Amino acid sequence: MIKRYQNSAGVMTRVADVMIVIASWLVAYPIRFNVLRGVSFLPGFSTPPAEGKYLALLPLLAILWAGGLNFFGVYRYDRVIRRSTEIFTLLRAHLSTLVLFTALTFFITEYRFSRGVILIFGVQVLFLCWAFRVLSRKILRELFKRGVYSTKVIAIGEGRDFEFLVGQLKRYPELGMDVAMVMGPKDYETSLERVLAERPKVLLLGLSDLHRDVQNRLVQGLKDESMDIQMIPDYSGYLALGAATESFGGVPLIVLNASPLFGYQAWLKRGLDLVCSGIGILILLPLFLALAILVKLTSKGPILYRQERMG
Repeated sequence: MIKRYQNSAGVMTRVADVMIVIASWLVAYPIRFNVLRGVSFLPGFSTPPAEGKYLALLPLLAILWAGGLNFFGVYRYDRVIRRSTEIFTLLRAHLSTLVLFTALTFFITEYRFSRGVILIFGVQVLFLCWAFRVLSRKILRELFKRGVYSTKVIAIGEGRDFEFLVGQLKRYPELGMDVAMVMGPKDYETSLERVLAERPKVLLLGLSDLHRDVQNRLVQGLKDESMDIQMIPDYSGYLALGAATESFGGVPLIVLNASPLFGYQAWLKRGLDLVCSGIGILILLPLFLALAILVKLTSKGPILYRQERMG
């Protein structure tokens, strides 16, 4: 259900961001060379530069910002749902893309674009992108509160993950998930009958392994219903083993005791070991030479001790 929201809202936000970038670039030129033409602290000019050169950058701008915002994870659900993380991610992605765009216009072409236009454009894009997110979220909140396009959800279960997910759904109504009922252990016996009576669009199950029979009864009783059943896997008993979840080819996996030294991380550690050991040898080399000389001068035999061992 969250993925569906991310897909629909993400497409809408992507389109809006590209439109904001294009509109901001079109508006930045007249603001700089018409509205701010006589401002004293800005560089003067006799005639405005050719507008066609600025218009030719529109495809590059759209591609850069669409790719840059996506690369920095602006549209990822875990960064969209947290407001502080969302604005920080948006700011980082926008400034990084703006620096890249400025560098490209400086090194690729001999024509020098106005820094004032780029600055005005950058401020507009950041403000409008954030304003769109705030406004669209408020509109979605109001629509879903009134039942427009909202999805009725019944949650059955217990545990930390279950409570966290239900809390997030209630906290962010713009997700479109109306948690109409939450049932705990005392309601398990009558849960199937109540679900059939309420007929929600989504049934969220967060049952522990101790109540696997309740889960099986619900799944079997609702298999012929047009209802989405979503389950929270119970791996609370394995948290001490560093349990984590991932997906491989669409198959969900619970990973226990995962080694951090796998793939590129193992190569990175090996490279770091070689570099650090090499630096250590170079630093301690004078000391090793001094010790070798002292050993040779004060004792008989080779500097390095060697002996055959049994075992």
